[in-house]
Amino acid sequence: MKNASMAFLVMEIDPIVNLMSVILIGILAFIIYRQSVARKKYIIEIVGLQRQSEDQLVCMEQFNEEKDWLIREIHHRVKNNLQIVISLLNTQSAYLSSGEARDAIKNSQHRMFAISLIHQKLYQADNLSSIDIPLYIYELVNYLKEEYSVDDNVNIKMEMVPLNLDVAYAVPLGLILNEAISNTLKYAFPNANAGELSIRLQSDDQINYHLEIADNGIGLPRKFNLDHQNSLGTNLMAGLSSQLRGILEIKDRNGVVVTLKFRQSEALKYNLTTN
Repeated sequence: MKNASMAFLVMEIDPIVNLMSVILIGILAFIIYRQSVARKKYIIEIVGLQRQSEDQLVCMEQFNEEKDWLIREIHHRVKNNLQIVISLLNTQSAYLSSGEARDAIKNSQHRMFAISLIHQKLYQADNLSSIDIPLYIYELVNYLKEEYSVDDNVNIKMEMVPLNLDVAYAVPLGLILNEAISNTLKYAFPNANAGELSIRLQSDDQINYHLEIADNGIGLPRKFNLDHQNSLGTNLMAGLSSQLRGILEIKDRNGVVVTLKFRQSEALKYNLTTN
């Protein structure tokens, strides 16, 4: 009788256990299904974000390409416009009888070329923000040699450390170089006398720079004083060196020596850009 009761009890418990097992399995299956759905949703979101990021990256690359193209186009047009002005001045000089007026126009043409060469170097270079100054000086010297018909009687030596400058530095520096080199080629060696022009750009720390343009020609006029000059070229060099926060000196030392000491710094870049 006792065994019969136990058997009956077991029979009663088995359906409950089976039911609980089915419910538990169902719950586990539901949890697994929800996790699978959530995982798929998460993966879809990740893929969507990745595609969105790739699209943004493509847009940024396109934007940068368009920006670079626009900057190159601006520099190219500025250079071309300056070349047009140079040509117009050249045409105008043909109608002038005054030698002094023609010289003034020629000097203005050289200054414009010094600026246009900067814009030319910018749109030709891979780096749109800076200019290789030694290469710029080399091309400027060759241009001025041709303009002043300098033959082999003037030996030009160049010794320069690497230097890259943005346009805010390069324009005033280029104009100073143009004035100093032009003055040497025009006045230092009269009657096609033989001589030497040396251009040195030096730096010990790649922050402080020393530019020297020196010749062994006839030297400065008597009683020359940089602070009391009416010469446009000399006043222009003094003003541009001030714009660079530099120190300009013009001395007679077995010929004329023009020195410019200037400092390259982020603060100066900001000041030149915003002023």
